[in-house]
Amino acid sequence: LTQGQAGKAFYVIVSGEVQVSSTGPGAVDVILKQGSYFGEISLVMEDQPCMATCRANTSHVTLLALDRDAFLAICADEPALLAFMNLKLLRTKCALSDVLVHEQARGLFAQFLKTEW
Repeated sequence: LTQGQAGKAFYVIVSGEVQVSSTGPGAVDVILKQGSYFGEISLVMEDQPCMATCRANTSHVTLLALDRDAFLAICADEPALLAFMNLKLLRTKCALSDVLVHEQARGLFAQFLKTEW
């Protein structure tokens, strides 16, 4: 993955290491190991630019990949799962429809409305 280019999938590191680095505000330079993941924003935001460049840091890296279309197919019968991922990954930038689909988020939103109005 290259910082600034559109993300296409979510990756889990099965073996090896991946260096994650970025420039600009909030710059990072970390090494991810087995069990770590990256590219999760591409599951919920189509053509979202990658926030960092990810490269193999060892001679052999094995990744599991899940692209956005496959993820959405998994979520087709589970709208609460998609809503949960949107809430978790996008935080304050998610759509109100995601809040209303996810039961726990719907409760929090109702509490907010009661206290604010």
